[in-house]
Amino acid sequence: MARDMSFMESLLKWPWRVCGIALVLGNIFFRLIIPAWFSGTGTPGQLSPAVQGAFSQTMPSVADLFSIFIVGAMILSLTRERFLRRKISGSDLLPYKSRDVLFTPAELNFLNTLEQSLNKNYRIYGKVRLCDIIETMNDLDKRTHQKAFNRISSKHVDFVICNARSLAIEMVIELDDSTHKQSERRARDWFLNAALKAAEIPIVRFQVKRAYALRELQAKLGDFVVSAQEPVERKAVEGVEAEGVVAARKR
Repeated sequence: MARDMSFMESLLKWPWRVCGIALVLGNIFFRLIIPAWFSGTGTPGQLSPAVQGAFSQTMPSVADLFSIFIVGAMILSLTRERFLRRKISGSDLLPYKSRDVLFTPAELNFLNTLEQSLNKNYRIYGKVRLCDIIETMNDLDKRTHQKAFNRISSKHVDFVICNARSLAIEMVIELDDSTHKQSERRARDWFLNAALKAAEIPIVRFQVKRAYALRELQAKLGDFVVSAQEPVERKAVEGVEAEGVVAARKR
């Protein structure tokens, strides 16, 4: 879930803003504060009137040099930012790389276990966008529709169980790791639960663990998994380990 940038992060992202603030504060310091300081009674040490006058006369020149330096830095920053935007927007640079794998080890372990126990009348899909599962109602005004869509457009769910023949959406499955204890993740989970409930789509949550027993899947998924006496977690784990051995041998 995306978060808003702090004030300091926004300054660092756009250096020309830092230059603008420095230009204003620098001129106040060199043109007002220092001359007033050396011309008043609060001057540190014993300075002669001639020295105080020299400081007062020198500060405007120092302020001019400071302003020229900051303006130059600002122009350089704006030029660099414009160049980078033009370069990124062009076809000569596509700043992307492969994520190598689609699922985390925990997600892959759960998927292997569930696939082996899933009822043949259903299919399971992973990394599905929330806006591909639910949509806004038709009777909304344009502004409300856009606001509601924005809340689901950038989210995805871990797994979706669908009817094998019609691909009708049957259930959503989420894996919860330690990050789901964070406040932002809790807010995201609350919204996801509420949105799916409003759309009348069941959601089931599993805690992330190394292995899953078939009886645990049956307890939460019911008829979506086959009935069996033996747990299937070792098969899933062995499958993951075997794939790792094969990949290592290929390397």
